[in-house]
Amino acid sequence: MLVRDVMNREVIVVGPESTLKEAVRKMRNFDIGILPVCVDRDLVGIVTDRDVAIRLPEEEYTLSNIKVRNVMSWNVEWCFQDDSIGEAVKLMENKRVRRLPVVDYDKKMIGILSIGDLAARGDVELAYRVFKSVF
Repeated sequence: MLVRDVMNREVIVVGPESTLKEAVRKMRNFDIGILPVCVDRDLVGIVTDRDVAIRLPEEEYTLSNIKVRNVMSWNVEWCFQDDSIGEAVKLMENKRVRRLPVVDYDKKMIGILSIGDLAARGDVELAYRVFKSVF
């Protein structure tokens, strides 16, 4: 089975110049804790609800004054849609990530693979392996 057979193709993204207010609003409205950061669908990083909580400056800023680029992770793990599920799971386990952006060969965002996707459309045992490695 390939990543494309299991991944979620409905991915909400944010740009690095977007405000944290916009990013947090998207996370809340779509009930997600991760946003791939893209420039013209090119994956450049990732921002999570944890990034916002941990990296938000202690000074009294508002979310509308801080750009996503100031709190996002620039080094992001990703996989190709043609990778095997086994390869993607090994990467998720080794890097201890619950969600993995999926890109095409031009590194354009096309989907995201999560533990939930593995459990629902893939293999529950593989999902459990990733879950154990993360927690």
